[in-house]
Amino acid sequence: MKKLLYLNYFALALPFALALPAIFDVNLLIFALLSTMITGALQVIIALILLLITSNNSHLYLYCVLTISFFVLWKIFDVEYWLFALPPILAVYLTYIIHEEYKKSIL
Repeated sequence: MKKLLYLNYFALALPFALALPAIFDVNLLIFALLSTMITGALQVIIALILLLITSNNSHLYLYCVLTISFFVLWKIFDVEYWLFALPPILAVYLTYIIHEEYKKSIL
């Protein structure tokens, strides 16, 4: 569980770490923007692993439903800017789920 927690921290920190060199060259900001896709993929993989480990967590099922609904809504509405508020919310929600599962595993 601790490895999943650290992997989540890495996934969340990656775009911010890649945005730091953009202070010197704005063209490097594209790497930070592209790394958000890696963050999303890592978080979906983490959620699936957690789902295999703890299949009785209703928060994980809600996370999966919200993630699938994001992609369905993205397909239905071509590019709606309000839709891009959902991935950061999902990232925070999965971080909350991981912390709660980590606390349970310690006790």
